[in-house]
Amino acid sequence: MALISGEESRYRLLTILVSTVLLLATVVYPFALDHNIYQSMAWQLVRFHQLPELGSWDTNWPGVVLIHSLSILLFGNSVTAFRVFDGLMHVGMALLIYSLLLRWISPRRAFYCILVVFAFFLFKNQWNSGERDGYVAFLILCETLLLYKIKDRTELANTKTWRSDLDALLIGILAGLSIVIRPTNGLLSIVLAITFFMLPRGHRLRLVSFFCLGSALVLAAVIFPYALVPNGLRELYLSCVRFNLEIYALPVYGVPFSSVSRGQLELLTNIITIACIFGIVLELRKRRSPNLSDAHQSIFKRPITSFDLYLFTAYYLAARLSIIVMAKYWRYQYEGLLILLAVLFALLIEEVMIRSRSKLLRRWGLATVAIILVLLAYPWPTASFLVRGLGTSHYPIGYARDAFAKYYSYNNRKEDDLRAYVQSQTKQGDRIEQICTDPNLYWSSELQPASRFTTILGLGMKRPVSGYTEYQLRWRRELIDSLASAKPLLIIVSDSPSHHSNFLTNSPHVTADSIPGFDSLLSRDYVPDTVIHYWEIFRRKYH
Repeated sequence: MALISGEESRYRLLTILVSTVLLLATVVYPFALDHNIYQSMAWQLVRFHQLPELGSWDTNWPGVVLIHSLSILLFGNSVTAFRVFDGLMHVGMALLIYSLLLRWISPRRAFYCILVVFAFFLFKNQWNSGERDGYVAFLILCETLLLYKIKDRTELANTKTWRSDLDALLIGILAGLSIVIRPTNGLLSIVLAITFFMLPRGHRLRLVSFFCLGSALVLAAVIFPYALVPNGLRELYLSCVRFNLEIYALPVYGVPFSSVSRGQLELLTNIITIACIFGIVLELRKRRSPNLSDAHQSIFKRPITSFDLYLFTAYYLAARLSIIVMAKYWRYQYEGLLILLAVLFALLIEEVMIRSRSKLLRRWGLATVAIILVLLAYPWPTASFLVRGLGTSHYPIGYARDAFAKYYSYNNRKEDDLRAYVQSQTKQGDRIEQICTDPNLYWSSELQPASRFTTILGLGMKRPVSGYTEYQLRWRRELIDSLASAKPLLIIVSDSPSHHSNFLTNSPHVTADSIPGFDSLLSRDYVPDTVIHYWEIFRRKYH
């Protein structure tokens, strides 16, 4: 028993080390549009105590802002700090998967399964890592391990029920957190609630009650602060529910169903899904056999049960349905689904390998497949930038980030030039307004916005036939009133030809000009200051 424990410890340490090395390259990744929005909203929450949707604005529920806020509190307000935070979360995810796989297979084989999972994570993920779906996958893994603890405990006689009750409460809390990150994850919560009814009688209703209590506590804790603000709940509802249902969900916004990136992921997930179904069929056939081979017994510590098959199948269906309900088909939405499929795919490889007559293939087949997948998926150019930076720069991450931008034709110098100019013209306490779809300036300059509209999307996206809704018209008036009241020192307006194509018919500048009162406010209180790349900057006339 001590030897087994020592083996588990060694491979657990190896899992930490290898996953950390594999994730080092992600530190170089810049922020995409979503990251800039969430980081700006989080900075306003941490620094100015402004609630999402009331002091800052986006179409998403506030859970993702809480994640970025936690990153700022723990590691600081920077791209590197957030990437470190995200990397640590994925290292934690590797440990969770490792612990889960130990139910069925040996530590060594569980470690190689981790490599398969990371190959799926690294697959073309550079622009979409650090998105909320990864954090939801982390929460789901925690919930699954707690669920198995309850299952194992309820199958034993004379166990203390309060421990299972506490675990069910924790599962509910984690499920509630996943819902406030992305509401469609409520489908996974339904799966978990149903799973409790597969446990022995006498435990079911009590455990479901504690599960529901945990979820309710989280939802109440998140919503309660809005109830303390006049019209707070109404604005939360309009921004996160009605706007999404009435406008954002329209097929004219987002990534088309037939897009290349979406098609590649669909092909990948469908191939692996078919493979996993084949593996389940193999498993069911094997369970009907009265005798297991010696090779199978040496690889699988316990057979996969009907409970396991139900849970993973239900997880998969809920994750797939969540993507369909979102109907946006962004690449990062697939992370939770791919991680789940990667775990099943790794177990499928085991199932195939143990049927081989080759002892070498049975022992090293999974390792070979895992290493090949990692070599194919790993972002080698990004890693090379870091290695070169270690020998040529006092700040390797900065060097690697610049090399990354040049290699992928991503001009981050434009954002750096804008931030440098704004910081040279302002001081602490000054207010600014950045009218755009990609607000990189608020968090990077650490200046307070003049309005709550972190992004102009809510003021520019509209229904093709009926136009703006009543609450959007009110929001457009609110922007003008906020600017007139706060009188920001600078108003920075984007005329980018590319940062709005998925959401706005026109550029943010043209969209702002269409708001009644915007042009007159600029001509009355502001003068043109300068133009930096595609940013036009206006300065207040009277300081």
